[in-house]
Amino acid sequence: MDNPFLRSVLIRPPVVLGQQMLPFSAYHMAALMLIDSPYAPTAPQPKVSRQDLAVAAFVCAHGFEDGPGLMFPDLNEDEFCKFCDPDADFEYENAQFQTYITDYCTVPEIWTPVDTSATKTTGIPVPFHLVGVVLQAFSGITRAEAWNMGIGELIGYKVSVAEENGADVKSQRDYELLEFKRQIEAQAKANNGTA
Repeated sequence: MDNPFLRSVLIRPPVVLGQQMLPFSAYHMAALMLIDSPYAPTAPQPKVSRQDLAVAAFVCAHGFEDGPGLMFPDLNEDEFCKFCDPDADFEYENAQFQTYITDYCTVPEIWTPVDTSATKTTGIPVPFHLVGVVLQAFSGITRAEAWNMGIGELIGYKVSVAEENGADVKSQRDYELLEFKRQIEAQAKANNGTA
């Protein structure tokens, strides 16, 4: 069974530019979005530089508990490279980092209502929403633990909370299988007079 929710808790973060990455978390997503990193999952993927990779790897090697000072150090991008392996193969390291983010951000498609006009949104960034749901639902989790959780794991918890609260959360594949079953039952009923 290939289930991204289950995989999300088993991913082993790589070493990128000589730094051990932490699980790609809501904190990392928010930090990369804040600094307009081309590695932010919401950003277009333009050509990235060694400096872009160094900054993103530096951010993802640290956690929420390191504090917001990490986001605004008195270092320029060239100085970030001093923290990284200067002999590293950029193409390989870039691919490792891209795979790292993709692995942590891959989740199954969740069915959403066709009538999206009924859906209300505040515009809150995804990382804040996920962390908020987890903190609200699980009283034993600290802010730092929630911000450091992998994105897929946070989404898994959010979906479990939604299902527990009665939400109709199904993948598109689930709906296709239900429709296929209805068609078979209708055909059987038409052929035999019964289902």
